[in-house]
Amino acid sequence: MSDFSQLVPEHVRSLGGYTPGKSLRQAQRESQVDCIKMASNENPFGPSPRAVDAMRATLSDTNFYPDNDAAELRQKLAEYYRTEGLEDPVIVDLPKGGFSLTFDMRPAPPVVAPVPAGSVRLSL
Repeated sequence: MSDFSQLVPEHVRSLGGYTPGKSLRQAQRESQVDCIKMASNENPFGPSPRAVDAMRATLSDTNFYPDNDAAELRQKLAEYYRTEGLEDPVIVDLPKGGFSLTFDMRPAPPVVAPVPAGSVRLSL
């Protein structure tokens, strides 16, 4: 088959193509109004004050390589799961040599069910 478009359902083929949004200048020119234009990943309120504080706190260390072992994060995770996170159903881990967190569900406790002793009679 050389016509791969036939593999795409008709209702999908009939959709229009992507139409990019207008530039800020084009939107202002057409509407004759001063506009504020943001992409979907932009925020009109600016960064969170907590994020700004965290960035300021680390700026003085940006001339050094980061801790590749993430020792502080590993220590905090271990401390959490030994104390208040003891019953947390989700386990967050940072595997050795990795930079991506993993998320696992804590195994459910075993179910203990009594086993009847002797013979069992069912009466219908």
